[in-house]
Amino acid sequence: MASTAPFPAQPVADGVPIPAPSIPAPTPAKKKQPYPFYLGGVAATIAASITHPLDLTKVRLQASGDKRMIESVKKTVRTAGYRGLFDGITGTWMRQMSYSVCRFWAYDESKKLLGATPQSPAWVLATAGAMAGTIAGVVGNPGEVVMVCMSTCLISHAPHAFLPIPSASRDRFHAFVACPHILPTRSLPFPPV
Repeated sequence: MASTAPFPAQPVADGVPIPAPSIPAPTPAKKKQPYPFYLGGVAATIAASITHPLDLTKVRLQASGDKRMIESVKKTVRTAGYRGLFDGITGTWMRQMSYSVCRFWAYDESKKLLGATPQSPAWVLATAGAMAGTIAGVVGNPGEVVMVCMSTCLISHAPHAFLPIPSASRDRFHAFVACPHILPTRSLPFPPV
């Protein structure tokens, strides 16, 4: 009866045993580096750019008192062309880049401040999230004000209308031009001193 060995016999070539291939020692897994916080802000800005026509329509419905979304979109296209669906996009970019970048940065810093680890209880992470949301809300508020004002400025009867934009200057009108006109009067809950 042939003996059964637990391991197969070592292969032999021309009477010389062939050495078994060596198995490399397992390397320790690299610690995954987190993505830079500003990539979250860039992603939020791209997403906001895609959804801007819907946000613009929502703001205009609120400001004008119109009742039907599709009719509001048609009115925008009729009066300003398809390009009009992107009126105020620089205000949206300003808001997203200030709010979202700050929110991701503040969340990382809040977790460090609280000493959060992957094993931390949920309330620690929720506290870090609340801290980040508060900080980002304060930083992003001027961008939100500019975005809303830019979205409603072309509605003649809107209560938020702040600047009539002549058609010749429409191409040059953007959030940084609007800031000096809007923020001194609308970003604070009390009049500036």
